[in-house]
Amino acid sequence: MTRQLWAAIACAALGLTAVKDVIASGPVQTQIRRQPAQPQTAPVQIALRIGTTRYESSGQAECKAAPQASIYGVPAALYLVSQRSGSGSLNLTLWQPKDGAAIMMSLRIAAGGKSYLVDTVKAGPKRDTKGSGRATLQKTGAGGVIAVDAVDASGEKITGKIECNRFGAIRAEGG
Repeated sequence: MTRQLWAAIACAALGLTAVKDVIASGPVQTQIRRQPAQPQTAPVQIALRIGTTRYESSGQAECKAAPQASIYGVPAALYLVSQRSGSGSLNLTLWQPKDGAAIMMSLRIAAGGKSYLVDTVKAGPKRDTKGSGRATLQKTGAGGVIAVDAVDASGEKITGKIECNRFGAIRAEGG
């Protein structure tokens, strides 16, 4: 197609009438701006004990899952929970290896002006962990309950459950 025809199509699409101005200005260039994906939220119930402090939340959170993922080359199902309420927040990444190995997690919590970290991911070249513990996942319909029994990097015990009503799909983003 000629440059003039492309310019006319572009102008019509944009509702412009001055086709000659676009043609005279040189080649037509288009640019598409993607809006950032809006988080998909689901009802969540969080009931954790961190030492003597309770971290509880009932409301909405991002709960996502990918049955086919990998961590450092280890095939695994992936579950993500991200929740924020007031000054508190919770981010949990759970890796369930396909070979039946123990579930690995990365758990970050901000509560009561303190931060807590548990990272049990040990796969491929990654061998350093922070804290210790385990997590289990009990699927229920489209959602599930994640039970946590861990000790964070500073020695604080973290126990309890995170229940997501449903897990949305994880969509690949970026380049």
